[in-house]
Amino acid sequence: MTQERGRAGGSLKICPRCGEPYSYIERVVRGSRVYYYAVHYEGYVKSGDKIKKRVRKCYLGPDYYEYVSKTHYNLGITLKGLHDSTRAISYLNNLLNTITHMKMDAGTLKTTVNILESALTKLKSRMGTGSASNEPADS
Repeated sequence: MTQERGRAGGSLKICPRCGEPYSYIERVVRGSRVYYYAVHYEGYVKSGDKIKKRVRKCYLGPDYYEYVSKTHYNLGITLKGLHDSTRAISYLNNLLNTITHMKMDAGTLKTTVNILESALTKLKSRMGTGSASNEPADS
């Protein structure tokens, strides 16, 4: 998940891999697959007569994880790379859809309802406090 922090004249994009600011996201196509990198600009280096831009790249993953997602197909989940800032909501939505349609015994159903009610209570309490952010809330 990429985060942005405000600064004078714009926003600072924070790399989800290393936590440092990055300049841009690079999209690389290899065959039929797409991969993403956060590119960190680190200044210039003089090498002989040439001046070269120095960058460092953090791998953010593929567009989606094809092979590992196959083992989660029954949950309706396609695992995605770090570049997708909405992936957690997508996973949650797909899991909720699966859970509401699956067969459960009474004990499992009660446990599931308790977990969901607890999560809703925590989320609702954040709505009035102004703590709606990308930072994880206390458990």
